[in-house]
Amino acid sequence: MGRGRGFLTATLYQQVMLFSFSYPVSCFAFLPCSHGFAPSDSEYGPLADLPDWSFADGRPGHPWKGQVRRQEQREQFARRVVMLHKEMDHGIRVWEEAQCQKSVQREEKRRQLLKPKGAQLPVKSKNEKWH
Repeated sequence: MGRGRGFLTATLYQQVMLFSFSYPVSCFAFLPCSHGFAPSDSEYGPLADLPDWSFADGRPGHPWKGQVRRQEQREQFARRVVMLHKEMDHGIRVWEEAQCQKSVQREEKRRQLLKPKGAQLPVKSKNEKWH
């Protein structure tokens, strides 16, 4: 006999909980982002970046304010990336020079240490005569 109606209800409830969302559309909200598209149509992509119309001779139409704003934002972002990249390169160069100077100083300090005497002096054998 075993399992009764309570088991069936609990199993169905667990399966439903796996697919329940607080907002019915939220289960599909991740799809555009996961396929490389913008979360909304007004952020980026051909619908937002390309002009909506063109002249009869093929010239593109005038950009809209939003298109100009997004282009300026991208240019500012690119300038900032270049500036930060230059700062990182400069910082890396300064750090490498500092490491090189530290190693030179360590080597100089090691070279200026007093040399131990005694065991490192050449030992003459009994057959050799001192001059």
